[in-house]
Amino acid sequence: MIELRTITRDDWETCIDLKVARHQAHFVASNLYSLAQSRFLPGFRAVGIHHGGRMVGFARDGPAAAD
Repeated sequence: MIELRTITRDDWETCIDLKVARHQAHFVASNLYSLAQSRFLPGFRAVGIHHGGRMVGFARDGPAAAD
C-alpha cells in the first residue's frame, strides 16, 4: 500500500538521497531545496511517498511560481 507521510527528523536524510532519473532532473528542484522551501516558506508541504514501509519517493506542493 502507498502512504504519504510527513518528512521528519528521522527520515529527512533518506528523502534528500532520493534522486530522479538524470533525464528528468531539469524538471524539478533537489529534494533538499524543496524541503527547505516547505520548512521556511508559507503554504508549502512536503511528504515522503512510502511503499512497504520504505520511502520510495518525495512530493512537495505549494503556491505556483509567479510568471
